[in-house]
Amino acid sequence: LGAYHKGKGLDLGGVFEFHLGVAASYAITDSTRVGVSITHLSNAGSHRINPGLNSALATVGFNF
Repeated sequence: LGAYHKGKGLDLGGVFEFHLGVAASYAITDSTRVGVSITHLSNAGSHRINPGLNSALATVGFNF
């Protein structure tokens, strides 16, 4: 659960939004991981306007 302010961006229909996602990663070395993340952000139909926002990300992580 989060809050969203339109500003000059996309109108997601309201202030309160729900964020759902899944991520997976794989260790290619002891200190490096690569992965993917898929997320969805919407107001779950609680407002008249509900376009939703989807994203797919490639990730790289390093241990220090």
